[in-house]
Amino acid sequence: MLSLVPLILWSAHTSAAFPSDAGKFSYDFQSISSFSLDKTPAQISYIVQLFLYTATQLSQLPTLGFVIFNGISIISFLVARFMFHKNWKLMQTILLLDLAVVLYYGGILAMYILAMPLDEALRLAGFDRYASSMILFLIGAVTMRLTMDMENSFYQQQGDRRDYRAFRSLTSKNIYQAVTVVLSLAAGLILLSELNGMNSNRDAYHDTLPARVSALTGDNWHAPDNDTRYLFYSSDKDNEVSSYELPYVGRYFLFAAQVDAVSQFTDDAFMGQIQTYDKFAILESTPAIRAYMKAHANLPGDVGIYDVRETFPEAVIPGK
Repeated sequence: MLSLVPLILWSAHTSAAFPSDAGKFSYDFQSISSFSLDKTPAQISYIVQLFLYTATQLSQLPTLGFVIFNGISIISFLVARFMFHKNWKLMQTILLLDLAVVLYYGGILAMYILAMPLDEALRLAGFDRYASSMILFLIGAVTMRLTMDMENSFYQQQGDRRDYRAFRSLTSKNIYQAVTVVLSLAAGLILLSELNGMNSNRDAYHDTLPARVSALTGDNWHAPDNDTRYLFYSSDKDNEVSSYELPYVGRYFLFAAQVDAVSQFTDDAFMGQIQTYDKFAILESTPAIRAYMKAHANLPGDVGIYDVRETFPEAVIPGK
């Protein structure tokens, strides 16, 4: 019960702090009678077929994890049952978890059909993230059940209460101790590797695209902006422009809906593109953009965000 306290407190906090906010796919059950489906039968059929196809592809990590851990569970149960004559509870657990996965996937499909916008539903937006949550739960539960079954197979019950010294044989005790030491070392090494990886990511963060954009724009989550049009300029190193990563990160930190990016331009046509935006953001000050800014704005072209109307006298700003 204590483990639920943080969840309860956080839910109470968000309800009090954001009383008028609703989740993206939430519904008011008091007005459920007025609910209307915004998808045609043909669209629903397409979503269902795409969902079934995607959910059964081994190229999907959630599906691969489901198959692998079901296989591990079945093989482990059969080996324990017929080779060591142990009656493990692993099979009961995996059957219940498989049922839970099917129900969870059914809930995801219902969300795509009933609650998600059509353009996102038609491409199963976020499927990997939604499915992975349940598969990670399955993996954790299977691992715990397998550990408990293995643990219970190594000792010999001598009375009403378990005696930690009671093993079936000296060999089983030695195996138990050796496996415990090996797994403890492995867990320590994995933890150390993860810590080193996180420290490495933290040390390298200031050179990443999100860090550079954040340093330029700041954090604007306090004020969503659906009106201002931004155009970012940067070289396309690491494909940050051609992969659309820069516009995505820009929208995130600016909390703005209209963000585009460009990495190449021609001098005679670039102004026609710039003047369709309100703000021009230089993320990387290359020789090309410095020369352009010097010629058209009499500015050095340093990294920064420039107001198009004020910066470029020749710009003709069209109406929105």
